[in-house]
Formats: sequence, structure tokens, C-alpha cells
Amino acid sequence: MMGFKNNNIFLTLIKMFEFLTSPVWNTIFVFITVSVVLYYWKPGLMFDDQNEMRSFGIGNGKTCFSFSVVTFTIAMIFYILFTIVMSLCAD
Repeated sequence: MMGFKNNNIFLTLIKMFEFLTSPVWNTIFVFITVSVVLYYWKPGLMFDDQNEMRSFGIGNGKTCFSFSVVTFTIAMIFYILFTIVMSLCAD
């Protein structure tokens, strides 16, 4: 029990990860995770045959579901969900 005489290790861990109770930090984590997964998965809707991102627009070689639009939309949806869930849990 060296160094932990009056401290509880579990309380220390909870305080260390206390920032995870914020919808903003949770959304940032989800945004980074989704961005990395989509970038390495490279779906054909967002990337062309040379694995380059398609530009946003309507027409030949363009897409309405560009990488930035999809990741931004997912981040907004998760922010709303995290805010709703955390407000329900706070009551």
C-alpha cells in the first residue's frame, strides 16, 4: 500500500476521466474515430478509383456525400444525442 494510504485508486481514475461527461469531448472523440475509420475504409461514395477524395457537388466525378459533409453531419448527430442522453441522466 505504498503511496495510497488515504487515496482510493478508483476515485483517482474517475477524476482522471471526468472530462468524458461532457458532450463536446465525447463528440470530438467520436468525430476523430469516425474520420479515421472512413479515411482508411475509403467508401466509393466519397473516394474515386485513385483513392482521392471526390469533390462536393452534383455531376460527373462529384458527390453530395463528401468526406467533410459526412463527418460533420455525424458529429452534429452525436453531439445532439450526447446532449440529450446526458440531460436525461442528470435528472
